[in-house]
Amino acid sequence: ENDLSIQKEINASAEDLASTLGNIGSVLSVQGRHEEALVKHKECLEKKREHSGQYAKTVDIAISLNNIGREYRLLKNYPEAGKWLREALAMEKIVSPGNHLETAGTLYSLGLNYRDQGDLNKAKDFFQQAYDMIMACEGHDNVKAEIKENLDEIEKMRI
Repeated sequence: ENDLSIQKEINASAEDLASTLGNIGSVLSVQGRHEEALVKHKECLEKKREHSGQYAKTVDIAISLNNIGREYRLLKNYPEAGKWLREALAMEKIVSPGNHLETAGTLYSLGLNYRDQGDLNKAKDFFQQAYDMIMACEGHDNVKAEIKENLDEIEKMRI
């Protein structure tokens, strides 16, 4: 927060402000302060769009969309979470075609969002897509294991 105040005083670039806002949002989220985190992530997105253009499609903007979706899911606002996560996914497919960790993460988040709503079929579909994509990526063994665990759990719940 102090860094943000200083950056505002010295008229730091929108890009620098976005980075600081995103970091603050992430810290607030880890602290369980999801409403505050959501505000910071939205401010971050605004600054990224100010820097890159209102209609720009970038990896950084997709990450912000994902962060906003995650906060809405943690606040149990599943329809809003789904909206932001689907927008992030659409952008990721444009800016990062193929198999990417970020895209797999968004697919996984969509699966979690559907699971939390009780839609196990859609949850399984997104978990499977996330798992298939992450398996095509090098490393990330902990992420692979987490997605596989949720995929197996959903399969048991559906039986």
